[in-house]
Amino acid sequence: MIDENDKGLMFKPMASVIDAPNGVLLHWKDHWWVHHPEKGIVFCYGNAQCHTEAQKVQKMIKDKFNWAELVFMPDVFIKSRMSEL
Repeated sequence: MIDENDKGLMFKPMASVIDAPNGVLLHWKDHWWVHHPEKGIVFCYGNAQCHTEAQKVQKMIKDKFNWAELVFMPDVFIKSRMSEL
């Protein structure tokens, strides 16, 4: 189990990822996400905790993130570090 305060976790509020910012982007289309009810969608050690199949994310939640919930996001946009080059 990964504690919700683990230093390797990063959270993005849902409202901050639904509109595409300018620059080079990472885009996830029609994915189910591990979601912290107060902090947002979950990245663990830089990796998005999502999948196109809900049951795979439900297993992630059961095995690693018992404090999380499952959410579906039609689009998630994150600015890529490549845009900083």
